[in-house]
Amino acid sequence: MLGTIIKLIIVFTIGWLIYANFFGTAEEKQIAGNITSSFKGLASGITSAIKNEVDKGTFTTAFNKTSEAIASLKEGDAEGKFAAKIAELQAEKERLESQVQTAKKLKSTIDQATADEQTKEDLKKLADQIDKVSKEMEKAK
Repeated sequence: MLGTIIKLIIVFTIGWLIYANFFGTAEEKQIAGNITSSFKGLASGITSAIKNEVDKGTFTTAFNKTSEAIASLKEGDAEGKFAAKIAELQAEKERLESQVQTAKKLKSTIDQATADEQTKEDLKKLADQIDKVSKEMEKAK
C-alpha cells in the first residue's frame, strides 16, 4: 500500500515537472527549476552517504541509498535527456546486488572478503558515477 502511494507521488511529481517546464507560467517554471535543483543536490548528498555506508560494510543500506539517488536523478530528468545514463547506473546497481548475493554463497571466508572488497570499490565507483551524472544534469539546466 505504502509503495503504491510513493509510486503515485513520484509519477505525479514527474508529470507536474514536465507540465511546468513546457506549459507552465513563469512562476511554475521557476518552482519546477527549484525542485529539479533540489533533486540534483539530494543525489549528491546521497552519494556521500553511500560511500559512508560502504566503508561501514553495510551493503543493504548502501544499495537502498543508491536506489534513492537513482530515483532522484530520474525525477530530475523530466525531459529524458539522461535516461540512458540513468539506465546504465541502474543496471550497474543490479549487477552489484547480484555480485553480493553470489559472494554470500562462497564457501571460503577469504573469497567472501575478497568479493566484498571488490564490491565496496565498485559501489564507490557507482556513487562517483551518480555524482557525475548529477553534475552533468545541473550543467545542462
